[in-house]
Amino acid sequence: MDVTAYLPYERLYANLNEKQLCRLLRDARRFQWQALDLQCCGLVALPDTNLWNLPDLKVLILGNYYVSFKRLFLGEPNTFSFLPDAMRKLTNLQVLSLTNTQLAEIPDFIENFGKLCSFSLRETPVANFPEVLCKLVELRSLYLGSTQISMIPESISKLVNLQSLNLSSTKITSLPDTLGGLCSLQSLSLKETQIVALPNAICDLENLEWLDLSVKLELFLIPLVSSPS
Repeated sequence: MDVTAYLPYERLYANLNEKQLCRLLRDARRFQWQALDLQCCGLVALPDTNLWNLPDLKVLILGNYYVSFKRLFLGEPNTFSFLPDAMRKLTNLQVLSLTNTQLAEIPDFIENFGKLCSFSLRETPVANFPEVLCKLVELRSLYLGSTQISMIPESISKLVNLQSLNLSSTKITSLPDTLGGLCSLQSLSLKETQIVALPNAICDLENLEWLDLSVKLELFLIPLVSSPS
């Protein structure tokens, strides 16, 4: 996603200290911004402040290493490891990126983000699938690639609107039969995982168009579903 297309302001900052970040949050509230770009701002911690009460905010980018030729002001990677409780007020978020941060756990208040459509935990040290995500029934895209996750819960079947699921480069060895409940799933990435067999329920995914498999599985399943060129 090119976040520059969503920003209602021109990014003129690189690294932000806490005072500068708070000033930016005040501007977001004052001018009713719907998107906020905080990637690569050198944030070692996120302040637990009421300034996160941003009812108009729909897109929040907190991850790192976003590449765009349109972007001239990128600072150091964000290294924060937790989300402050005050962020529970971001109840209108539709897009949240935490890619390549040091976040190891997802707080339970994420369940308040009932309008979330796209969520990325890619390249984080998260080791356990956050089951709270299964309450976000509006999710369309879920990116968990390159994490330490080793198991997918059966409750994932609740994500009936999920269209894209990326589990590549994880430690997952199997998938639950309830995966067949993802009736809207169009894209499933299992590349570079330790999965050696797929559940029969994969055949229930009538809308699946792209199944990206590990090399080991490709030897047996081609041409079950071919990847796009």
